Amino acid sequence: MVDSSTRTQQLAAEALGTLVLVLLGCGFLALSGDSRDGSSATPLAFGFALVAVTFAFGRISGGHFNPAVSVAAGLSGRLAWRDVAAYAGAQVVGGVVGGLLVFAMLHGFDTFDAEGSMGQSFFGDQGFGFAVWAALLVEVVLTALFVLVHLSATDARNEQRAFAPIAIGLAFAACYFFTLPLTGGGMNPARSIGVGLFAGTDAIIQLWLFVVAPLVGAALGGLAHPALFGRDGEPVPGSGLSFDRPARPATAASAGAAAGAAAPQEEQAERAWTIEEAAAQGWHWDAQAQQWRHESEGWQPDQAAQQPQQPQQWAPDQPWSDGGAGERTQIRPSGDH
Repeated sequence: MVDSSTRTQQLAAEALGTLVLVLLGCGFLALSGDSRDGSSATPLAFGFALVAVTFAFGRISGGHFNPAVSVAAGLSGRLAWRDVAAYAGAQVVGGVVGGLLVFAMLHGFDTFDAEGSMGQSFFGDQGFGFAVWAALLVEVVLTALFVLVHLSATDARNEQRAFAPIAIGLAFAACYFFTLPLTGGGMNPARSIGVGLFAGTDAIIQLWLFVVAPLVGAALGGLAHPALFGRDGEPVPGSGLSFDRPARPATAASAGAAAGAAAPQEEQAERAWTIEEAAAQGWHWDAQAQQWRHESEGWQPDQAAQQPQQPQQWAPDQPWSDGGAGERTQIRPSGDH
């Protein structure tokens, strides 16, 4: 459950959580070396780190720490696309800083060579000879399954949602037990980019697969979840398959301009919103800035201060009127107010 944190706090939480995930998970993998027999504890390092940061920062940002999860949230209607882009950017930044820290710390060994030794993802001759088509298939399928678990665990209808971080961390660890001997583990573009940039030219050349495949898997999972299990609420404006910015509450002036100056006043009034309808679409009055703000911008209304400071009569940029008696009524065209 995301609280009323600011956009800056949400992005900081996503960046910091991804940094911790890359530092602990990839750092442990770099130290432990390769393991094809399934005995590596690396998946547990990733899983425990993900549980920790989700418990710590999930209330602030929703606890994604993975561009694939953010894309799935956007497609499933839980996150506006503008926020998906911002989250993904913050996650990649956090992943790169985490990779840089791993790179710097491991140079404490005089014999350390970062070339191919940063816990990077791989396929073909850079790994254990796993074919490119098979690596694509593994990354798509495992990412789709992981984001399905993530979306289900954080579903508002889930009565056990308090334990979502544990479910998410265990799912990620289980997926890593399977993918680690095949691709070195991926399912997270920010994780792969974060260490891949410091693991040599060949690792950088192979990064495309560990960006494209997880995003395809995220798209499949993000579309499959609402199709299979329904939605836990109304889609966030600007999310899903709509890439448009959420529409502002209509005013009589804007409705008249859209329909033509000769449109009947009754038709203009029908296009206007009451304050309840505006709030249902995510629009709230910012008394301090004296303008309408949308929830997708990361802004939340101050419920304690909002009511006394709301405008008492309709103006062209204020699509509702109080009526002067505390009664919320639908606005009327400019000729009537």
